[in-house]
Amino acid sequence: MGPKRSAVILVKLPLWAAALRGLAERSDLDVVGGARDNEQALALVAQKRPDVFIAEIDGVQGVLDFELVRAARQIVPDLRVILISDVRERNAVTAAFSSGVDIYVLHDADPDDLTSGLRQLFNQSIFIAANWAAPSALQSVRSCAPSLTRREYEILQLVAHGYTNGAMAMMLTVTEQTIKFHLSNIYRKLNVSNRTEASRWAQVHGLLPLQPPEMEPVSANVA
Repeated sequence: MGPKRSAVILVKLPLWAAALRGLAERSDLDVVGGARDNEQALALVAQKRPDVFIAEIDGVQGVLDFELVRAARQIVPDLRVILISDVRERNAVTAAFSSGVDIYVLHDADPDDLTSGLRQLFNQSIFIAANWAAPSALQSVRSCAPSLTRREYEILQLVAHGYTNGAMAMMLTVTEQTIKFHLSNIYRKLNVSNRTEASRWAQVHGLLPLQPPEMEPVSANVA
């Protein structure tokens, strides 16, 4: 086993900082610094050159400023960024991913959601931790991609949650070849190239927060 990956945390409230440090350490991250403001956080990123940056950013009238994220990633280009925010607007979440955020966490997210996200942090997947979607989320997805079948919606949701083809085949009691067939149709109908892009599409349209089956999620690396 290689050395632990390191993390710097930017959180304003000490209680939050302590809780996040505990979650990070239980996820096998070595927390090498904690900051209370952006300037201190960037200085720590430059000094410690961590693998992970966990940052709390508050929104102003539903708008987030991602300059901190961009500046941190300029210092450490391979930096993985976990953003904690109180902003729920879908446009803000989409902008967060575009700025380089890897995991988006709302303040009222369950700690287990963040732990699940940390497990996927160094894999090619996208994760939002929160009760983010409205009850009409699935209807919104269907209005954007009406040609998807019910089974394709189901598989798209599982892809967004990070399940492999093998895991989906077991859950849906079908063969992996059947899963690959459905994925090919999904990619074509959504005009995407792979499961990472399909996962992003599901995130943007509010599909991910639907409750997945009770099974340990795994990273979505298989095309």
